[in-house]
Amino acid sequence: MPLRIFQLFKPKEHDRLAALSATAEAASKAGDSKQAIDLYDEIIRLRPEQAAPYYQRGNLQKNCGQWEAALASYDGAVARDPAHAKAWCNRGVVLEQLQRLAAADDSYERALAHNPQDALAYYNRAAVLRKLGRTEESLASYDRALAVEPGFVAAHCNRGMLLAELQRSAEAAASYERAIEIDPHFSPAYFYRGALLHERRESAAALASYDRAIELNPDYAEAHSNRGVLLTEQQQWSAALASLERAIALRPEFAEAYSHRGNWFAQLKRNDAALADFDRAIALDSGCANAFYNRANTLIEMRQFAAAVASY
Repeated sequence: MPLRIFQLFKPKEHDRLAALSATAEAASKAGDSKQAIDLYDEIIRLRPEQAAPYYQRGNLQKNCGQWEAALASYDGAVARDPAHAKAWCNRGVVLEQLQRLAAADDSYERALAHNPQDALAYYNRAAVLRKLGRTEESLASYDRALAVEPGFVAAHCNRGMLLAELQRSAEAAASYERAIEIDPHFSPAYFYRGALLHERRESAAALASYDRAIELNPDYAEAHSNRGVLLTEQQQWSAALASLERAIALRPEFAEAYSHRGNWFAQLKRNDAALADFDRAIALDSGCANAFYNRANTLIEMRQFAAAVASY
């Protein structure tokens, strides 16, 4: 029988590594990410062949938004342990943040190859596939996540969003209801259910759903904004403006909320204020189509036809 050769640590080196690891973990739990990262740097210098410190350092860098540094750390982890499913999964998260969607999809596939029971990897991959326009594959990935973890509330909710995009309204509604059934305090499910009901012109039910989302999360800017749109449609002018201004107060860079408030001003023939809001929305988000469209309509109302054509 061949001899097994174990690498021996010098006692002092082993003690130092244990102390560094314990201190890094304590710094991480205390929220001192910089110190923790520095400590993992030292651990990696001493034991460069180990995957774990690269993975732990990558997690800290990811949580700090240090995307390129995190990617390098996860690359270090999977180079040393190609079967490290969690490192592959978190690497996918980082690549998605870097808008490298095809690479992110590949990373999630590798994570799932090593751990086909990872509901989070299926969930994350579904979001990437949706961005890549591969909607049926995205839906299948949400379904796989839910097969592994039936109580995954966010997966039910995001599955509903995707089904709504696919014009499968009844199935979308069922996904939102299932999310609410599992967790009655999950505010996004009420918000997206409200948006679906709003689109279906079920105004009273939509308003109740927006109200519930706001009750659960008073700082939910999107819910305040959509509520303001619905109330504008109902010509409840004061309540609508209050909702839209609350959305803007919560998120001063929220382009859609400015566009919606601009539409409120336009309907009351306060055209200068409307144009100011549409311009603000466009400055914040040059892809805000509603702002361009409503701006053009307001300019037509003001008989500024050449400017209106340019806005369209």
